[in-house]
Amino acid sequence: MIIPFFSANGRVVGAEAMNSRISQGHWMFVPEDEYGDWYTEQERKALRGEVDRNYLAFARGESGLPDECLPDGAGRKWPRNVGKESLQLAWSSCSKQAGGCKTMRDVVHWMRAHGMARMLLVGDSMMMQFWEAARCSLYREGCTAVLTASTAKVICPSGSKQKPDKIDLVMVPMSHRQEAVLDTVKSELRIADIAIVNQGHHGLGGVEDVIKLMANKANKDSGTQRKVFWSQSTQPHFPGEDGSFQTRSTPDDVDSNRLDPSFMMCGPLANMSRQFSVNADAETLLRQIDSQNNIHVLPFHQFSAGRWDLHGNWGGTLDPATTVNTDTRRLHWAMDCLHFCYSPTFYAPYFGSLFEALER
Repeated sequence: MIIPFFSANGRVVGAEAMNSRISQGHWMFVPEDEYGDWYTEQERKALRGEVDRNYLAFARGESGLPDECLPDGAGRKWPRNVGKESLQLAWSSCSKQAGGCKTMRDVVHWMRAHGMARMLLVGDSMMMQFWEAARCSLYREGCTAVLTASTAKVICPSGSKQKPDKIDLVMVPMSHRQEAVLDTVKSELRIADIAIVNQGHHGLGGVEDVIKLMANKANKDSGTQRKVFWSQSTQPHFPGEDGSFQTRSTPDDVDSNRLDPSFMMCGPLANMSRQFSVNADAETLLRQIDSQNNIHVLPFHQFSAGRWDLHGNWGGTLDPATTVNTDTRRLHWAMDCLHFCYSPTFYAPYFGSLFEALER
């Protein structure tokens, strides 16, 4: 499965990112006899349907593990499931033969080696998923990430050094009303060493003020190792022209006797060569506001563009959004073709690309 890599018009992503080793990969199937190269023992058990709930309870209590850190096919937003095959796909550039991908633990060590101790994530529910996946990655690499409010206190063994490496991984939710959190974003940007921001799936209205804050921070940190990133929006896969929720081709309330079953599933994009419009619009704003080109862009879209299979299918009556109205022929249903079910192999190229971007 080859996913086109969008260069953001050659401006904000840049030639180095466009030609990076990780960006040249594709999704490939991992056979069971190679599980050991990609998954931990507990993850291998989850792939076989043997989820150890006692392990999950212990890990949550001891290390702040998010609810879903095992590739068992469980959805994050609704109780949907994906098949085992989707969880067995891995990005080829992250294979041992290709050189592998750095992890979130590597990011922590890099930050501490450069005197940094605070990473800020700002964004909607997709950034929240990235934050949770980062904590999952840290735990599977032997770190802890105990949660205090919206800050994960990360502690990673540092190898030869006696003291462990510690950072704060901070999440600031931002969705429809950016102005409501603008003061928080401003104060958190001021003390952040690394900042990653995204706001696209709820529209870009009002995000100019956020980008102005980002540009001000990036300009002040210019010439240092500190960085401000705009993260490309991930690709949704709703039925419709470009996979976005706004252009989905069916209403929520449908006649259950006339429903085309294909509308109850997420699907591949009709045109894989077309750039996601939200990212194109964000790049336009970045060009207008960040005149000094100090905001870097994380090219995350390519990793999600072809992964329509990782959203999960309609949950039926198990889905709390499902209700049958008084007219029993009509079924109210809500597809979630935006959020992804967790798999460590899905997020591996994200963390590898972040590490590459830090080193540039």
